[in-house]
Amino acid sequence: TGFAYGPLGSTHYAIEDIAILRSLPNITILSPSDSVETKALTLQTYKKPGPTYMRLLKPETVLVPQKVKTVLSEPSVIVTGNHGAIITTGAVLEIGLSVAENLKKHGLQVKLISMHTLKPIDEKVLMAILKNQKNIFTIEEHRVAGGLGSIIAEFTARFIARSDPAIPAINLRSFGVDDTYPNITGHQHHLAEHHGINADVIAKKIIKLL
Repeated sequence: TGFAYGPLGSTHYAIEDIAILRSLPNITILSPSDSVETKALTLQTYKKPGPTYMRLLKPETVLVPQKVKTVLSEPSVIVTGNHGAIITTGAVLEIGLSVAENLKKHGLQVKLISMHTLKPIDEKVLMAILKNQKNIFTIEEHRVAGGLGSIIAEFTARFIARSDPAIPAINLRSFGVDDTYPNITGHQHHLAEHHGINADVIAKKIIKLL
């Protein structure tokens, strides 16, 4: 997933997979953030007809609180807040948690969402989660084009903006790999930071935007 196999070189980077696969019909795309979501999604997916693609993690980390129920197609709210919404997918939930904690120190309580299912998405649930949020940020270990940022941009364009003409424009900012080829090799965290996928960097940019 993403830069997990970074030390093996650019041939092992998976930063275009979501963009390519989400164009295929009837496919389920999963990007769990930890071992809890991985187990829950596996148990729910094997009964589902059609192909499934799951981005797997290497470490057996636990990031999702026990009280949060993982349901296929439904985004999970990890932290509640009303100063904005941060949506993550996969291992970068760890970065999202750090960003949310950093913002809290500055008096900003943001909603943190784990988008473990990228296709199909229960859009009614997502709409309810994002209701009244005017500032939305996405974080992903993937190219911004075609990944989570694009998914949320398409969703907001189709549903939120049309639901009420009086709703002001939504501010959407995506953090991920820009439209460049990675020219370095290294550990997953090193590669992510090289592309600005870093908790401190992202928190500072969000504070300026808010």
